[in-house]
Amino acid sequence: MPLGRSGSRSSERGPSSNPASTSISRPSPPRWRQGTKTGIFTEVGPITAGDDNVIDDLAIDSQGNLYGLNRLDDSLYAIDRTTGAGAPVGGLGFDFVAGGMDFDWTTDTLYAVLNTDYAGSSVFASIDVATGLATVLEDTAAFGVLTELAVQEPLPRSIGALDPLCVPVANSTGSAATIDVIGSGAAGDPLRASCLQGPPGQFGYFVSGPNPGLYVVPPSSSGILCIASPQYRYSSVLAGQVFWFDTGGTSQAVAGGGRSLLPTDGSYAPVPAALSGTSRAFQAWYRDVGGQISNFSESRIVLFH
Repeated sequence: MPLGRSGSRSSERGPSSNPASTSISRPSPPRWRQGTKTGIFTEVGPITAGDDNVIDDLAIDSQGNLYGLNRLDDSLYAIDRTTGAGAPVGGLGFDFVAGGMDFDWTTDTLYAVLNTDYAGSSVFASIDVATGLATVLEDTAAFGVLTELAVQEPLPRSIGALDPLCVPVANSTGSAATIDVIGSGAAGDPLRASCLQGPPGQFGYFVSGPNPGLYVVPPSSSGILCIASPQYRYSSVLAGQVFWFDTGGTSQAVAGGGRSLLPTDGSYAPVPAALSGTSRAFQAWYRDVGGQISNFSESRIVLFH
């Protein structure tokens, strides 16, 4: 768990970003504000009633839950991201005069550096988000005044369960295409996908839908379509969705290379926003050579939270 003296997601009275990295939050007593990376902030609402709060820092866990440190009552607050309203979780168990905190998204453990006086005393601690109680892990007075903390963000993880009923057909390379989908899995957060073991030089795009099934071979295809109606196509070149296969058979977005971008927030018009608690199947369609007009990859089902 790499730690740092400063970071983009956590600082004294500083900002924190959500797991999708599409918005930034910052405490500005007595109100909580959020903004996009354009730097434009929009006031949401008071964190607590009146001015009885000094929120030193914000931190967001991997599920998008927002917390703040209040130095006036030495407590952890849970903050509603839609209204800005803060609810006290509980006291840390000791006084602090300044501090910073951040989540380790691999375990959703909340860590903090807390200055316990104005003479340079400080501690490194974990905070229980259920009770607010802090557990001191190390005395950090030797490092001087610490007001910022950052935990390295984990690498994007592969998500989505393989549809066991969807058996891909081998393409002209002799292999069946597979797909890999990465993202937070939070409803509305974008996904990025790649298709592997495809025919070099050919192009394709991703298909999605809420209903796994059908399992038919469409006309002019040698592959199996594993998504029943409604089906949504991510077929925009400019939006970084259409791909081609490089010499190694790995898909590369035509615009910019790398994985194809698959929005799930409704910003790409043909595809409606994904809701928490729902799932969608994803599959790649692609052109082939050698008499095989087109084919499909395996299918993966992503459950959004």
